[in-house]
Formats: sequence, structure tokens, C-alpha cells
Amino acid sequence: MEKYEENVKKELENLTNTQRLLFGACCIDRILHFIAGFDYFLEENHIKRITKEPYLSLCTDWLDSIFLYVNIYKNISSDEIEMTLNTLNKIIPDTEEFPDNVVIFTQNSMIGLSYLYEFINKNELIFITNCSDKVIETIDVMYYETDYERLDIHYEEDYKIQFNCIEMIKAGKDITELRKYNQLTRVNNKP
Repeated sequence: MEKYEENVKKELENLTNTQRLLFGACCIDRILHFIAGFDYFLEENHIKRITKEPYLSLCTDWLDSIFLYVNIYKNISSDEIEMTLNTLNKIIPDTEEFPDNVVIFTQNSMIGLSYLYEFINKNELIFITNCSDKVIETIDVMYYETDYERLDIHYEEDYKIQFNCIEMIKAGKDITELRKYNQLTRVNNKP
């Protein structure tokens, strides 16, 4: 497994900042769907959201903005970045308040999304590496109790997907093709 993790991190060092951002966005695109479960959890338990919009809708819009930024260089102003980060910080669920795995998955997705915006601000590779790590953390929580013996295999499978994504980005695949790949390889809660 470490070999695959090292390959991904080594490849990230050789990408342009735009390619790095695209890779990070692809990572988060593969786990963002978990936020729907948190929205459902809040509704079922009659817990009020901080925003009027469902969190998945908000986060999907923010992720779509990243893809537009990369695809057509649609600018994201520093005010938009600050507003997005502030709102994300308010809505990221606290795992002590909500003891359910869907909350951890949502937290990973939202924190990963914030890393993308931080990367635009600071161009530091660690934010993109952290996006990759958030996917792995999600897999860890997902399989730790149900398939612990095969946990390394699950990690390895995901690092292979991440490596394939990097290869697609280096080959110049368009955003539509990358997002289709993200949907086909998204992390699912199925042991």
C-alpha cells in the first residue's frame, strides 16, 4: 500500500498547480455524496441547519466552482474564498455532537472542500495531499470495523484510482470525462 501512496504523492509533486487543484477536486468529488446522508440525518432528527440550503447543495455548488475555475479559469475572488471558508467552518459537523459515521464522512468531505479553497489562496501542496488523505480516512472509517483484515487492500485500491486520475489529468482529459470517472469510482459504503 505504501508504494501506491508514495506514487500518488510523488506524481503530485510533478503536476502544475492547476493540475493539483483538479486532482484535489476529483478526490472530493468522489466523497461529496456522503453529505446527502447528513442532510437526511438532520431532517429525520429535526435538527435545524445553519443555512437555508441543504448542505449537499451548497457544497456541490462550491465544488462546481472549483471545476469551473480550473476548466474555464472562472475567477473565484478572495471575498468568495473567505465567505466559503467561513461558511464551511460553521457547517462542518462536530463528531462529538453527532456520533454517526455519516457525520465523519460529511466532515471529511467538507474539510476536503475547504482544503481546495485554501490551496487557491496559498498554493501549498499539503492542501491537495490532504484531499487525498480525506478519501483514505473515509475508507478507513468505512471498513475498520467491518473488514479490518482487508483494510490495506481497500487503501491500495483507492490509491490506484487516485493514480489513474492523475494519469488522466496529465493526459489532458476534459472535466466531463474526469467527473464521470469520479462518479464511477466514488467511495461507497458497501463492505
